[in-house]
Amino acid sequence: MDARRRLQTVVAAGPEPNTPSTWPVPWGATTTLIQDYAALVYRVCLHWPLFKEVLGNISNNLPTNVSNMFGAKNIYNPETGVPDLTGKVAIVTGGNAGLGKNSVLEFARHGAKVYMASRTESRARQAIEEVIAQVPNAQIEYLHLDLTSLESINQAADEFISKESQLHILLNNAGVMAMASELTKNGFDIQWGTNYIGHALLTKLLLPTLIKTAQNSPKNSVRVVNVTSEAHRGSRLGINFADTALATSSKLSRYAHSKLANLLHAKALAKRYSEHGITAVSCHPGVVFTDLYVPFTSSLGFLGSAISWPLKWFTASPKVGSYNQIALCTSPQVTTEDGGSYYIPVLKKSSPSAYGQDDTLADKLWEYTEQQLRDRGY
Repeated sequence: MDARRRLQTVVAAGPEPNTPSTWPVPWGATTTLIQDYAALVYRVCLHWPLFKEVLGNISNNLPTNVSNMFGAKNIYNPETGVPDLTGKVAIVTGGNAGLGKNSVLEFARHGAKVYMASRTESRARQAIEEVIAQVPNAQIEYLHLDLTSLESINQAADEFISKESQLHILLNNAGVMAMASELTKNGFDIQWGTNYIGHALLTKLLLPTLIKTAQNSPKNSVRVVNVTSEAHRGSRLGINFADTALATSSKLSRYAHSKLANLLHAKALAKRYSEHGITAVSCHPGVVFTDLYVPFTSSLGFLGSAISWPLKWFTASPKVGSYNQIALCTSPQVTTEDGGSYYIPVLKKSSPSAYGQDDTLADKLWEYTEQQLRDRGY
């Protein structure tokens, strides 16, 4: 694992077990400015060889990082890399902003009819207008979807099915990060429920349409792509089925937990539906500074403001960050033989954490999820 990916694991993992209790760390807690800096200095000292290596990599790659900030296409160019999508139908969750919005743009630019699934209609309508300003002939429809509500997800699936008989691309992109501990309408932790359970139900409800589409389309036409994160490595105990809320854990630990579930869900889905023509994979978008970071940096007060600027400078833009998921949804290089794989930018297979490679854990998560949804009438 390269240094930057290892550092992401360190950050996502939260406090070290041997962190002195008198030095509370900001991962998952609101602390005073002095305590924040004490905790930050402690972690830098604890992992100095790793921080030093990452700083060296940043220095060596400065031209690339600067070009990414300005949206350069040095990695992948979707304008030429995405094939003609005329006649195809796509759903993008969280399509009104960030990675999702750029995915909607590129799918529409290449001829697909795209459903922008979003909770807030006004924001989605504005995003649709902005995409149409760039692609006047874009076919985009708003689909109301609140991933914190199983009822809303069921209604969204019903609405889509009433309008369309085909679905070629399901991009499970929406997500939240570093949210305070609270429960969804159906009793799940907000991050677990939004990032994982909500997408699992949406996928389940759309499976008949996906299978039918695969049966009536050229081979490898149907994709389900789950956006996960390298932060999944921070789920150091795998999936805690006894307590998926992880109420006593840090915000980022809960995030890592949900992202590991996204990865395992794609693996379990591929195992069961690759033979039906569905290609299910998961991907890490890269280190991208999007609105996901706002709850985390806001919780750190002045320290959060201090780290936001370098985060924006040395991370990819949302435009560049969307390239991996766009390529996975559309590239002819990706087939059902790749089902269950985990990808880093762009179109590069990577080995996830040991838990992310655990087929037995993926099966257990699938069974747990099915039971949780059955218990709630789905």
